[in-house]
Amino acid sequence: MTIGRGWMYFGIPVPAHKGIEADTGQINTAVSSFHRLMDAIATAKDTPDHCQKLHNTRQRIMQLVKKTSSKLKALSESNHHHIVNLGKRIEDAKLARDFQSTLQEFQKVQQMASKHESTYSHAATPPSLPITCSSGSDDSWPSPLPQEKQPFLTTQRK
Repeated sequence: MTIGRGWMYFGIPVPAHKGIEADTGQINTAVSSFHRLMDAIATAKDTPDHCQKLHNTRQRIMQLVKKTSSKLKALSESNHHHIVNLGKRIEDAKLARDFQSTLQEFQKVQQMASKHESTYSHAATPPSLPITCSSGSDDSWPSPLPQEKQPFLTTQRK
């Protein structure tokens, strides 16, 4: 699997940018699911199964973010080693911006979830109300891409 030039999908070569687009779409979908699950905290739907779904969705997003980030980095490195036309650089910059926007949306939703979880987990909960999920300290949230990992954004601004 060579990321810079593309990868194989069931034996068919796929350009690298299509894989990144697909991954970003999967992250968007998972973030929407995470938001929906977060909205159910402290409701009748807030069960241990719900907490597990929330945790699994969060983990899936973080795995997709790592995967997509490494693909973008490899694409950037590939572009540094080859002469790349302006259209490709613009397309790559759009991929980076879309990914960064998706990542920021996830961070916004996970911050809301943390606040939501702490608000309801610290409140005195009568036995009739559901027990809420609490975010564990073992979960590490993806941070925005550092400046050195934003090559497409910096080249676009020049």
